[in-house]
Amino acid sequence: MPRLPVLLIVCCLFLPVVAFAQPSEIQALQQKADQGDPEAMYELGQAYRKGKWVPKDFAKAYDFYSRSALKGSAGGLVGLGVMYQSGQGVKQDYPKALDIYSKAAKQGDARGQHALGYSYHSGKGVTKDYRTAMEWYRKAAAQGYALSMNNIGVLYQQGQGVEENNYTAMEWFHKAADHGGAKAQSYLGYIYKYGKKGASMDGIKAAEYYQKAAEQGHLKSITELVSLYSSDWNNLKKDMKKAVYWLKKAAEQGDVDSQNSLGYKYDRGEDVPKSKKRSLMWYRKAAEQGDAHGQRSLGVNLKDAEEAREWLFKSAAQNYGLALGRLSTTYYGGPEGSSKSHVLSYMWASIHATSDDSFEKEQGVYWRDMLVDRMTPEDIELAQDMTLEWIETDEQERVVLAKKYHARLWKHSYKSRVSKKETVPVSGGTTSE
Repeated sequence: MPRLPVLLIVCCLFLPVVAFAQPSEIQALQQKADQGDPEAMYELGQAYRKGKWVPKDFAKAYDFYSRSALKGSAGGLVGLGVMYQSGQGVKQDYPKALDIYSKAAKQGDARGQHALGYSYHSGKGVTKDYRTAMEWYRKAAAQGYALSMNNIGVLYQQGQGVEENNYTAMEWFHKAADHGGAKAQSYLGYIYKYGKKGASMDGIKAAEYYQKAAEQGHLKSITELVSLYSSDWNNLKKDMKKAVYWLKKAAEQGDVDSQNSLGYKYDRGEDVPKSKKRSLMWYRKAAEQGDAHGQRSLGVNLKDAEEAREWLFKSAAQNYGLALGRLSTTYYGGPEGSSKSHVLSYMWASIHATSDDSFEKEQGVYWRDMLVDRMTPEDIELAQDMTLEWIETDEQERVVLAKKYHARLWKHSYKSRVSKKETVPVSGGTTSE
């Protein structure tokens, strides 16, 4: 059983509806904003700050929040406070954020009251004061604000500013969940999944709470549903159709682990129809986010040798063991009798051997040592010098360096086989370049 996590304090995750806005709804908000609607301006600020359905743009978010605030919207004030508190698009300034929150709270706005409570709860911009935090949370909770209900539960659970009382904490978590609080719903899902805090383990009830949060776009709850439905869990039966449904939802939100999982499933035809096209699509989405596993998987599966090699280089630049191993074995398969491809193989194996992971380290050492008898002392020294150069090079420059090594050594060693009309295996496929 995993340890019970400390329930994260919920700060300023306002206006859940924006998370579900379609592009057409964004356009509708823009039209309302153009007509002077301050709440529409606030909602657009939310969308641009979070990057929901529009590219993330802090400058635009700040502009919409400011326009909303000038129109008298407390929401606009809170949005500006969040930006100053987090340093998004502006210089981080806790005291300024606190002052802005205070203005919104004094207008009786639940968002401002919650934000001010959170400032005292977290000690951002002010000395921590759990009792003052509780006062402001209660004001917001009295207006039905779920996030404050959740944080009141946290205070009772941790015994901060009040006597520790798990029963009262659970009451507040349930209130928050009943008012649509995704964090509380997700936490209750966890409670019932593992039978914590005196609750009986109940897979069905866990799935119900996780789904409520998942339907609001709560990523952690979505991935928990994937886990729940992927096997029998207590009284909840395995349902791979539902597991794949939620896996796609997580992938669509940009979760790289889910994107890689879908890439694998479509590649193998596991729980979905086999599709190389869709497999590559999902691997590419993960790769383009800088995920080393996605980059390696894309490099291994692409037919275009040059592009495949570049993705492997990008993955290797992050010292990803599977990419380093792939490059080592690929270059080992170079022109027969050529020491040049062995230099490259030795270099990648040596880098692999510096891994912190014991298994990956063993693989690198195995390939490196196997090459020693096939290389001259001069070539070994060259490979060692290249290894040191790579290790000392910044990650951002390593792909360029890998391309330089490839051009210098691999293509040189290839000449001996062109006259024989043989093909050379290059990462991801064969080439006759």
